[in-house]
Amino acid sequence: MEYTHGGDVYRNRVKMDFSANIGPFGMPESVREAAIRGVLASTAYPDSEAEELRNGIAGKEGVLPEQIVCGNGAAEVIYHLAAALKPKHALLLAPTFSEYEHALRTVGCQCRYYFLREKNGFRIMPDILDQITEVIDLVLICNPNNPTGVICPKDLYFPLMETCRLRNCVLAVDECFQDFLLEEDRCSFLDMWKSAEERKRGRLFVLKAFTKMYGIPGLRMGYGISTDRELVRKMKKERQAWNVSVPAQYAGLAALKEEEFAKTTRNYVAGERRRMKQELKKLGFQVFDSRANYIFFKNPYRAELYEQCLKKEILIRKCENYLGLDASFYRIAVKTREENEELLRCLESIVRREEIWHQARSREERK
Repeated sequence: MEYTHGGDVYRNRVKMDFSANIGPFGMPESVREAAIRGVLASTAYPDSEAEELRNGIAGKEGVLPEQIVCGNGAAEVIYHLAAALKPKHALLLAPTFSEYEHALRTVGCQCRYYFLREKNGFRIMPDILDQITEVIDLVLICNPNNPTGVICPKDLYFPLMETCRLRNCVLAVDECFQDFLLEEDRCSFLDMWKSAEERKRGRLFVLKAFTKMYGIPGLRMGYGISTDRELVRKMKKERQAWNVSVPAQYAGLAALKEEEFAKTTRNYVAGERRRMKQELKKLGFQVFDSRANYIFFKNPYRAELYEQCLKKEILIRKCENYLGLDASFYRIAVKTREENEELLRCLESIVRREEIWHQARSREERK
């Protein structure tokens, strides 16, 4: 299966990139200015402990700095988690972000899969608990999931934590897209862990990033929070020194203060996501219940949307390389109103050509 990700603007001629799930407003000015100051301060090595940044994150998340490990993007943190745990068997969702499996394979881990079913709207169902057996060392879920954008039902949080505790395995949750959830949907596993009885908490690891909300994928700034401080210590031993650059640390500190920017972005994305879903349904696409800053849908037409959009220099994410999906599935980011409108016009023109082709075909068959 082809190894690829969204955001490949380097090998394609692109004027609009809907393939990478970055917030529509890009980088806040304060974050941009902080990154520039970081460049000017880069005559010195970065703080290898990212102490100031970890203190800032700890204040925001309500945890201790010792529970936090920072990385060169969330992807690096995933690799550090795999190297520190060295699990023999892990349970992953399918489809989901491919970097989990790639990281786990580097330590010889055998991956098992809980397949999300189209008939269930790609939701996690209670039967996932049956697959968390005694041999599983790590359960890793993405919430909301990538590429589907579907969130884990809240009534499964405690059962998942409890089942993992009883099986003595780590529950790792990627919450990198939680920032885009509306208040009624936003709920971190970390909050649920804190509210549980101490004897029933188990070992939890939560992955987060500044990349998506604050538009800094090129700076690379992610972090993990673990309820197991020994796990954090092991992860720090696996990382290289100075893995988070000075500009990234400066940008992260500035992003922590951008609460109003995050709120504005969250509300804007929710409105555009709702509108775009309606328009996509009108065009005949099957749209799933994404709550994140991207939309996951199925194409019922013969036209290859990726190639047709690329001719208009619009890049979307084809999802055929995700385990459990085929070439009919696509993912698009929610961007500004103007950009979203241009994408919708492009998709409409593709659908209209498809309908004309079918009408011509039907006339030929009737002759």
